Amino acid sequence: GEDEEAPDLPFWRTMRRPSIALVIGAYALYTACWFFVDNSFFAAVENRMPGDEAVAGFLAMISAVCGGLYLLSSTVVSGFVYNRLGLLPGLLLLPVLLLALFLSVATAGMAGLPLIFFGAIVLSQITKEVVGSSINDTGTSIVTQALPPNERNWIRATLSGILDPVLGGVI
Repeated sequence: GEDEEAPDLPFWRTMRRPSIALVIGAYALYTACWFFVDNSFFAAVENRMPGDEAVAGFLAMISAVCGGLYLLSSTVVSGFVYNRLGLLPGLLLLPVLLLALFLSVATAGMAGLPLIFFGAIVLSQITKEVVGSSINDTGTSIVTQALPPNERNWIRATLSGILDPVLGGVI
């Protein structure tokens, strides 16, 4: 038979754009990393800290560090990343950093180095929070801003309403 073209629906029209496929792919990779890092981080903190008060104090300190680094990253670093490196490296920065940190976590764990293992997990969490919010979210906004409103709404709904729950359930 004849080759049928994809229907001209917002989904197919939007998915034909390479930048949108990049955003969805990078977001899926980021979300998968997010769940893995988050689960590893909270398990490591719970195992490392002596009690609930110590856990709460540590989490408050990490939150404060993330807030300060986010401010610095969103005002200085994200502009540099996208102006100097471009959209593709900016969107792939977080998954690449988290993969490198994951390898260091795995290596330290297999080598029996608990302090380095814990430090790498904490650094992964900080990286996920800061780079994810300041650089990854900025890149997604840059790409989706150029879309017509109905497609922009569709892509945002797909990312947060479909990818997040599906990947959260799988991981």
